[in-house]
Amino acid sequence: MNRRSPNLAFLLACSLLAALMNAVTGYAAAPSAAHENDRPPWAGSRLEEGLSEGWLHGYADGTSRLGKSITRAEFVTFVNRAFALTASVPVASPDLHAGDWYAGEFAKAVKAGYIDADGGELRPQQAVSREEAAVMIAALLKLDLTGTDVSAFKDGDAISGADRGAVAALLRKGILDDFTDGSAGASFNPSEPLTRAGAVSMIYAARESNPSGG
Repeated sequence: MNRRSPNLAFLLACSLLAALMNAVTGYAAAPSAAHENDRPPWAGSRLEEGLSEGWLHGYADGTSRLGKSITRAEFVTFVNRAFALTASVPVASPDLHAGDWYAGEFAKAVKAGYIDADGGELRPQQAVSREEAAVMIAALLKLDLTGTDVSAFKDGDAISGADRGAVAALLRKGILDDFTDGSAGASFNPSEPLTRAGAVSMIYAARESNPSGG
């Protein structure tokens, strides 16, 4: 099969990615050269696939900003689209309103069981941390959380006890391979905001590990 080169794929991603995000979210921000330069080696092919399947979107100025942190609202939107989640339930939260572009996305996430909404704040505009994202993906895939081996990360002790099972489960499934840098002793930095590149990696790997979608 004739495949585009990584560079061509990345350029295609950057050009197409943007209009989609603004159309869906109405969000646009000033471009950042630092964000655009932070491009992992796998970005081209995964961006291309995300775009072609319609679950990945970018910014109205033609940038993808892989090094930019991703909000909780953006993350659940990408997850919902990547896993074709459409069912929803009513959600009551003091920081979620019917007119918000992401209201329906959180309603889908709650229905799918990877966001817990019991009347508390959902913090849609807050950056999602690496640890929080791991918990969401583990819940979505309904993974076994009984294991707690996170020794692949040298800062495993920094992962909260309540969330260690989720991170360990993703490690076992290979979903966090990009975060280990292919070698022992990498840092997970659990409280660090997840970047858009990290979100693409995690969601892509989760899909690959769960091809049935269920």
